[in-house]
Amino acid sequence: MKKALYGDEGYYKKALIGKDGDFYTSVSTGELFGFTIASAIARSVYANNYPVSIIEIAAQKGYLIVDIVLYLLKYESKAFELLHFFIVEPLQELRIMQQEYIDSKGLGAYITILSEYQHFHLPLFIANELFDSVPCDLVYNNTLAVYDKQHIAFAPLEECPDKPRALEILDLANDFCVHKGEISQETAFLIRKILSFQKDWSFLLFDYGEDYFRNEFSLRFFKQHHVFSFEDFLNNPASFLIHADITYDVVFSYLDRFFMQEHGWRYYYHRQNRALIKMGIIDVFEKVIAHSDVLSKHYIHYSSILKTLLTPSLLGDRFKCALYGSKNIKFLRNFI
Repeated sequence: MKKALYGDEGYYKKALIGKDGDFYTSVSTGELFGFTIASAIARSVYANNYPVSIIEIAAQKGYLIVDIVLYLLKYESKAFELLHFFIVEPLQELRIMQQEYIDSKGLGAYITILSEYQHFHLPLFIANELFDSVPCDLVYNNTLAVYDKQHIAFAPLEECPDKPRALEILDLANDFCVHKGEISQETAFLIRKILSFQKDWSFLLFDYGEDYFRNEFSLRFFKQHHVFSFEDFLNNPASFLIHADITYDVVFSYLDRFFMQEHGWRYYYHRQNRALIKMGIIDVFEKVIAHSDVLSKHYIHYSSILKTLLTPSLLGDRFKCALYGSKNIKFLRNFI
Protein backbone atom coordinates (compact mmCIF):
# COMPACT_ATOMS: atom_id res chain seq x y z
CA MET A 1 0.00 0.00 0.00
CA LYS A 2 2.83 2.38 0.83
CA LYS A 3 4.52 1.70 -2.50
CA ALA A 4 1.24 1.88 -4.43
CA LEU A 5 0.27 5.28 -2.98
CA TYR A 6 3.59 7.02 -2.26
CA GLY A 7 6.29 5.15 -4.19
CA ASP A 8 8.17 6.25 -7.30
CA GLU A 9 5.14 5.48 -9.47
CA GLY A 10 2.63 5.93 -6.66
CA TYR A 11 -0.97 6.99 -7.12
CA TYR A 12 -0.63 10.28 -5.23
CA LYS A 13 2.05 11.51 -7.59
CA LYS A 14 -0.58 11.73 -10.31
CA ALA A 15 -3.89 11.50 -8.44
CA LEU A 16 -6.95 13.24 -9.84
CA ILE A 17 -9.05 14.53 -6.95
CA GLY A 18 -12.24 16.51 -7.32
CA LYS A 19 -15.42 16.35 -9.34
CA ASP A 20 -13.49 15.39 -12.49
CA GLY A 21 -11.17 12.95 -10.74
CA ASP A 22 -11.35 9.56 -9.05
CA PHE A 23 -13.05 10.89 -5.91
CA TYR A 24 -13.82 14.15 -4.17
CA THR A 25 -13.53 15.37 -0.60
CA SER A 26 -15.13 18.08 1.52
CA VAL A 27 -12.52 20.49 0.19
CA SER A 28 -13.51 19.61 -3.39
CA THR A 29 -17.07 20.82 -2.79
CA GLY A 30 -15.92 24.44 -2.62
CA GLU A 31 -14.60 27.19 -0.41
CA LEU A 32 -17.13 27.03 2.43
CA PHE A 33 -15.36 24.16 4.21
CA GLY A 34 -12.10 26.10 4.51
CA PHE A 35 -13.93 29.36 5.24
CA THR A 36 -15.63 27.76 8.26
CA ILE A 37 -12.33 26.47 9.66
CA ALA A 38 -10.84 29.93 9.11
CA SER A 39 -13.67 31.53 11.07
CA ALA A 40 -13.05 29.19 14.03
CA ILE A 41 -9.33 29.95 13.87
CA ALA A 42 -10.01 33.70 13.98
CA ARG A 43 -12.25 33.36 17.05
CA SER A 44 -9.55 31.36 18.84
CA VAL A 45 -6.88 33.91 17.96
CA TYR A 46 -8.96 36.76 19.38
CA ALA A 47 -9.96 34.86 22.53
CA ASN A 48 -6.77 32.92 23.32
CA ASN A 49 -3.91 34.26 21.18
CA TYR A 50 -3.80 30.74 19.78
CA PRO A 51 -2.84 29.35 17.30
CA VAL A 52 0.06 31.20 15.67
CA SER A 53 1.11 28.62 13.06
CA ILE A 54 -1.39 26.91 10.72
CA ILE A 55 0.01 23.79 9.08
CA GLU A 56 -1.87 21.69 6.56
CA ILE A 57 -0.89 18.06 6.07
CA ALA A 58 -1.90 16.02 3.01
CA ALA A 59 -2.83 19.24 1.22
CA GLN A 60 -2.99 17.74 -2.28
CA LYS A 61 -2.98 20.94 -4.43
CA GLY A 62 -3.36 23.30 -1.48
CA TYR A 63 -7.03 24.20 -1.89
CA LEU A 64 -7.88 24.07 1.81
CA ILE A 65 -5.15 26.28 3.19
CA VAL A 66 -5.68 28.74 0.33
CA ASP A 67 -9.39 28.95 1.22
CA ILE A 68 -8.45 29.55 4.86
CA VAL A 69 -6.04 32.35 3.95
CA LEU A 70 -8.44 34.01 1.50
CA TYR A 71 -11.23 34.11 4.09
CA LEU A 72 -8.96 35.56 6.78
CA LEU A 73 -7.60 38.18 4.38
CA LYS A 74 -11.09 39.33 3.43
CA TYR A 75 -13.06 39.00 6.66
CA GLU A 76 -10.60 38.66 9.57
CA SER A 77 -7.56 40.73 8.64
CA LYS A 78 -6.51 41.35 12.25
CA ALA A 79 -6.30 37.62 12.91
CA PHE A 80 -4.54 37.05 9.58
CA GLU A 81 -1.74 39.44 10.56
CA LEU A 82 -0.97 37.31 13.63
CA LEU A 83 -0.75 34.00 11.80
CA HIS A 84 1.82 32.05 9.77
CA PHE A 85 0.81 29.43 7.21
CA PHE A 86 2.57 26.25 6.10
CA ILE A 87 2.12 23.07 4.09
CA VAL A 88 4.24 20.02 4.86
CA GLU A 89 4.48 17.80 1.79
CA PRO A 90 7.12 15.05 1.33
CA LEU A 91 6.31 14.43 -2.36
CA GLN A 92 8.14 16.82 -4.68
CA GLU A 93 5.54 16.45 -7.44
CA LEU A 94 2.83 17.69 -5.10
CA ARG A 95 4.98 20.53 -3.75
CA ILE A 96 5.35 21.82 -7.31
CA MET A 97 1.58 21.69 -7.90
CA GLN A 98 0.90 23.35 -4.57
CA GLN A 99 3.30 26.20 -5.27
CA GLU A 100 1.77 26.77 -8.69
CA TYR A 101 -1.74 26.94 -7.25
CA ILE A 102 -0.73 29.19 -4.34
CA ASP A 103 1.08 31.56 -6.72
CA SER A 104 -1.94 31.60 -9.06
CA LYS A 105 -3.98 32.99 -6.14
CA GLY A 106 -1.37 35.63 -5.34
CA LEU A 107 -0.56 34.07 -1.96
CA GLY A 108 3.05 33.00 -2.54
CA ALA A 109 4.30 35.44 0.10
CA TYR A 110 1.99 34.05 2.79
CA ILE A 111 2.19 30.22 2.58
CA THR A 112 5.46 28.33 3.01
CA ILE A 113 5.78 24.79 1.66
CA LEU A 114 8.11 22.45 3.54
CA SER A 115 9.28 18.95 2.71
CA GLU A 116 9.80 17.90 6.34
CA TYR A 117 8.31 18.57 9.75
CA GLN A 118 9.96 21.05 12.07
CA HIS A 119 9.18 22.90 15.28
CA PHE A 120 6.31 25.37 14.86
CA HIS A 121 5.31 28.11 17.27
CA LEU A 122 1.89 27.36 18.84
CA PRO A 123 0.78 25.14 15.93
CA LEU A 124 -2.62 24.01 14.72
CA PHE A 125 -2.24 21.09 12.31
CA ILE A 126 -5.10 20.56 9.89
CA ALA A 127 -5.67 17.40 7.86
CA ASN A 128 -8.58 16.43 5.65
CA GLU A 129 -8.64 12.69 4.88
CA LEU A 130 -5.10 12.00 6.02
CA PHE A 131 -5.34 8.94 8.25
CA ASP A 132 -7.61 6.95 5.94
CA SER A 133 -4.76 6.78 3.45
CA VAL A 134 -1.92 5.97 5.84
CA PRO A 135 -0.53 2.53 4.84
CA CYS A 136 -2.03 -0.35 6.82
CA ASP A 137 -1.81 -4.11 7.22
CA LEU A 138 -4.74 -6.52 6.96
CA VAL A 139 -5.36 -8.83 9.89
CA TYR A 140 -7.53 -11.96 9.82
CA ASN A 141 -7.71 -14.37 12.77
CA ASN A 142 -4.12 -13.78 13.86
CA THR A 143 -2.73 -13.93 10.32
CA LEU A 144 -1.48 -11.09 8.10
CA ALA A 145 -2.09 -10.37 4.43
CA VAL A 146 1.00 -10.95 2.28
CA TYR A 147 1.27 -9.75 -1.32
CA ASP A 148 3.35 -11.95 -3.60
CA LYS A 149 3.40 -12.26 -7.39
CA GLN A 150 0.16 -10.26 -7.77
CA HIS A 151 -1.73 -12.42 -5.28
CA ILE A 152 -2.90 -11.85 -1.72
CA ALA A 153 -2.73 -14.56 0.91
CA PHE A 154 -3.11 -14.53 4.70
CA ALA A 155 -0.04 -15.96 6.42
CA PRO A 156 0.59 -16.94 10.05
CA LEU A 157 3.40 -15.24 11.93
CA GLU A 158 5.99 -17.93 11.19
CA GLU A 159 5.44 -17.49 7.43
CA CYS A 160 5.62 -13.69 7.36
CA PRO A 161 8.75 -12.29 5.64
CA ASP A 162 9.39 -9.74 8.41
CA LYS A 163 8.53 -11.58 11.62
CA PRO A 164 9.43 -8.80 14.15
CA ARG A 165 7.24 -6.30 12.31
CA ALA A 166 4.46 -8.85 11.87
CA LEU A 167 4.53 -9.57 15.61
CA GLU A 168 4.15 -5.86 16.38
CA ILE A 169 1.13 -5.62 14.05
CA LEU A 170 -0.53 -8.67 15.58
CA ASP A 171 0.16 -7.37 19.10
CA LEU A 172 -1.57 -4.09 18.18
CA ALA A 173 -4.51 -6.05 16.77
CA ASN A 174 -4.78 -8.07 19.96
CA ASP A 175 -4.61 -4.93 22.12
CA PHE A 176 -7.71 -3.62 20.32
CA CYS A 177 -9.41 -7.05 20.02
CA VAL A 178 -9.24 -6.92 16.21
CA HIS A 179 -9.76 -10.30 14.58
CA LYS A 180 -10.54 -8.94 11.13
CA GLY A 181 -9.67 -5.50 9.77
CA GLU A 182 -6.99 -2.92 9.11
CA ILE A 183 -4.14 -2.12 11.52
CA SER A 184 -1.79 0.74 10.68
CA GLN A 185 1.57 0.81 12.40
CA GLU A 186 2.45 3.74 10.11
CA THR A 187 -0.18 5.85 11.90
CA ALA A 188 1.84 5.70 15.12
CA PHE A 189 5.03 6.60 13.24
CA LEU A 190 3.37 9.56 11.50
CA ILE A 191 1.86 11.07 14.65
CA ARG A 192 5.18 10.72 16.45
CA LYS A 193 7.02 12.25 13.49
CA ILE A 194 4.74 15.30 13.44
CA LEU A 195 4.41 15.96 17.15
CA SER A 196 7.80 15.02 18.58
CA PHE A 197 9.01 18.52 17.63
CA GLN A 198 6.02 20.37 19.11
CA LYS A 199 4.94 22.05 22.32
CA ASP A 200 1.38 23.27 22.99
CA TRP A 201 0.04 21.77 19.77
CA SER A 202 -3.43 21.05 18.41
CA PHE A 203 -4.55 18.81 15.55
CA LEU A 204 -7.86 19.24 13.71
CA LEU A 205 -8.72 16.33 11.45
CA PHE A 206 -11.57 15.21 9.23
CA ASP A 207 -11.79 11.58 8.17
CA TYR A 208 -14.17 8.79 7.22
CA GLY A 209 -14.47 6.40 10.14
CA GLU A 210 -15.89 5.38 13.50
CA ASP A 211 -14.91 5.40 17.16
CA TYR A 212 -14.28 1.66 17.46
CA PHE A 213 -13.17 -1.30 15.36
CA ARG A 214 -16.03 -3.26 13.77
CA ASN A 215 -14.04 -6.43 13.01
CA GLU A 216 -14.60 -6.37 9.29
CA PHE A 217 -12.59 -5.19 6.30
CA SER A 218 -13.38 -1.64 5.25
CA LEU A 219 -10.58 -1.37 2.66
CA ARG A 220 -11.84 0.13 -0.61
CA PHE A 221 -10.53 1.52 -3.87
CA PHE A 222 -11.64 4.61 -5.82
CA LYS A 223 -11.34 4.88 -9.60
CA GLN A 224 -13.28 7.46 -11.64
CA HIS A 225 -15.85 7.97 -8.88
CA HIS A 226 -16.54 4.25 -8.63
CA VAL A 227 -15.95 2.42 -5.36
CA PHE A 228 -14.44 -1.07 -5.46
CA SER A 229 -14.40 -3.49 -2.54
CA PHE A 230 -11.64 -5.59 -1.05
CA GLU A 231 -13.14 -8.57 -2.90
CA ASP A 232 -12.81 -6.69 -6.22
CA PHE A 233 -9.18 -6.04 -5.36
CA LEU A 234 -8.50 -9.70 -4.57
CA ASN A 235 -9.72 -10.70 -8.03
CA ASN A 236 -7.19 -8.47 -9.79
CA PRO A 237 -4.76 -6.58 -7.49
CA ALA A 238 -2.59 -5.26 -10.34
CA SER A 239 -5.48 -3.29 -11.83
CA PHE A 240 -5.78 -1.22 -8.63
CA LEU A 241 -2.25 -0.82 -7.29
CA ILE A 242 -0.87 2.61 -8.36
CA HIS A 243 -4.06 3.11 -10.45
CA ALA A 244 -6.59 3.80 -7.67
CA ASP A 245 -6.90 5.54 -4.34
CA ILE A 246 -6.75 3.11 -1.42
CA THR A 247 -8.62 3.99 1.75
CA TYR A 248 -10.24 2.44 4.81
CA ASP A 249 -12.23 3.48 7.88
CA VAL A 250 -10.29 5.45 10.47
CA VAL A 251 -10.78 4.24 14.05
CA PHE A 252 -10.54 7.22 16.36
CA SER A 253 -10.07 5.22 19.56
CA TYR A 254 -6.98 3.80 17.83
CA LEU A 255 -5.71 7.31 17.10
CA ASP A 256 -6.30 8.22 20.74
CA ARG A 257 -3.49 5.94 21.89
CA PHE A 258 -0.84 7.57 19.71
CA PHE A 259 -1.92 11.15 20.39
CA MET A 260 -1.85 10.37 24.12
CA GLN A 261 1.67 9.00 23.75
CA GLU A 262 2.60 12.52 22.60
CA HIS A 263 0.98 13.98 25.75
CA GLY A 264 -2.21 14.88 23.92
CA TRP A 265 -5.93 14.45 24.46
CA ARG A 266 -9.05 14.21 22.34
CA TYR A 267 -11.02 17.41 22.95
CA TYR A 268 -13.78 16.86 20.40
CA TYR A 269 -15.26 14.12 18.25
CA HIS A 270 -18.51 14.06 16.29
CA ARG A 271 -20.05 13.94 12.83
CA GLN A 272 -18.54 16.43 10.41
CA ASN A 273 -21.84 18.24 9.75
CA ARG A 274 -22.42 18.80 13.48
CA ALA A 275 -18.84 20.04 13.89
CA LEU A 276 -19.19 22.50 10.99
CA ILE A 277 -22.42 23.85 12.44
CA LYS A 278 -20.77 24.35 15.83
CA MET A 279 -17.84 26.04 14.10
CA GLY A 280 -20.26 28.54 12.54
CA ILE A 281 -20.82 27.41 8.95
CA ILE A 282 -24.28 29.04 8.83
CA ASP A 283 -22.91 32.42 9.94
CA VAL A 284 -20.07 32.10 7.43
CA PHE A 285 -22.56 31.25 4.69
CA GLU A 286 -24.69 34.31 5.57
CA LYS A 287 -21.60 36.48 5.50
CA VAL A 288 -20.38 35.38 2.06
CA ILE A 289 -23.83 35.57 0.41
CA ALA A 290 -24.79 38.90 1.98
CA HIS A 291 -26.44 41.19 -0.59
CA SER A 292 -26.67 38.34 -3.13
CA ASP A 293 -29.94 37.63 -4.88
CA VAL A 294 -31.22 34.10 -4.27
CA LEU A 295 -31.17 33.46 -8.03
CA SER A 296 -27.61 34.70 -8.51
CA LYS A 297 -24.79 32.30 -9.39
CA HIS A 298 -22.99 33.41 -6.23
CA TYR A 299 -25.88 32.41 -3.97
CA ILE A 300 -26.54 29.13 -5.80
CA HIS A 301 -22.84 28.22 -5.66
CA TYR A 302 -22.57 28.57 -1.88
CA SER A 303 -26.01 27.05 -1.25
CA SER A 304 -24.91 23.94 -3.15
CA ILE A 305 -21.72 23.66 -1.08
CA LEU A 306 -23.67 24.08 2.16
CA LYS A 307 -26.12 21.35 1.18
CA THR A 308 -23.36 18.89 0.25
CA LEU A 309 -21.46 19.45 3.49
CA LEU A 310 -24.45 19.18 5.82
CA THR A 311 -26.80 16.66 4.18
CA PRO A 312 -26.48 13.30 6.00
CA SER A 313 -26.73 11.26 2.79
CA LEU A 314 -23.87 13.21 1.19
CA LEU A 315 -20.84 14.25 3.27
CA GLY A 316 -22.57 15.24 6.48
CA ASP A 317 -22.77 11.96 8.40
CA ARG A 318 -20.20 9.89 6.56
CA PHE A 319 -17.24 11.90 7.82
CA LYS A 320 -16.12 12.65 11.35
CA CYS A 321 -14.28 15.58 12.89
CA ALA A 322 -11.84 15.23 15.78
CA LEU A 323 -9.74 17.78 17.62
CA TYR A 324 -6.69 16.64 19.55
CA GLY A 325 -4.31 18.83 21.50
CA SER A 326 -1.83 19.14 24.32
CA LYS A 327 -3.44 18.35 27.66
CA ASN A 328 -2.57 21.76 29.10
CA ILE A 329 -4.45 23.78 26.42
CA LYS A 330 -7.80 23.74 28.20
CA PHE A 331 -9.40 26.40 26.01
CA LEU A 332 -9.37 23.96 23.08
CA ARG A 333 -12.65 22.66 24.50
CA ASN A 334 -14.22 25.83 23.08
CA PHE A 335 -12.57 25.72 19.64
CA ILE A 336 -15.51 23.75 18.25
